[in-house]
Amino acid sequence: MGTDQIGRCILSRLIYGGRTSLLIVFVVIFFSLLIGVGVGVTAGLCGGITDMLLSRLIDLAMAVPATVFTIALVSVLGSGLGHTALALIIIGWGEYARISRSLVLSLKNSFYIEEAKLGGARGFTLVRYYILPNIVPYLLVVVTQDVGAKLLTMAGLSLLGLSSQPPTPEWGFMLSEGRRYIQTAPWLIFYPGLIIMLHVMIFGLLGDCLRDIFDPREQVTKRRK
Repeated sequence: MGTDQIGRCILSRLIYGGRTSLLIVFVVIFFSLLIGVGVGVTAGLCGGITDMLLSRLIDLAMAVPATVFTIALVSVLGSGLGHTALALIIIGWGEYARISRSLVLSLKNSFYIEEAKLGGARGFTLVRYYILPNIVPYLLVVVTQDVGAKLLTMAGLSLLGLSSQPPTPEWGFMLSEGRRYIQTAPWLIFYPGLIIMLHVMIFGLLGDCLRDIFDPREQVTKRRK
């Protein structure tokens, strides 16, 4: 893969930079999922005024453009991976909350949930043993597809100079450095871009496979065939 503008091995930087890029993405998704599932499950189970207030909060989180909010927050707090990750967590939990709420609303009136309540299951016990096991498979599909979206978002923010800072190797930052040499050394942006594209495709295909596995309608279709 050659070397960059100051003689550093591109392959080594891509391998080492993958730790940074993927770690930040997984940290953002983990905390977004944690907050989103907590808010969504609470809204779906409680209903009433609690559901209405939390639903408005979810709508507010999803209405704000992620890139614009991240740029604004990073402009106030300063550029860096930590501040970028914080901004993406603050704005990224809404989708998980909306999906979790929808799944809980479709499950809470099921027969086995009613039987669990009659058996004395309440609160955390009901969520842990009866709600979460039935919504986690669907959330896994969303998580795998969200990895690619977060990678592209991080790459875009790095191109704007709002994410990783030198000398930290990160795929988006390598693209940002290489764009100045696009005419004389095009491999500086080709290989980081290729790596990002491959990871987006891999996690997207993984999400499609998980959806086919966990979707009951797809399983019924296969059995009929």
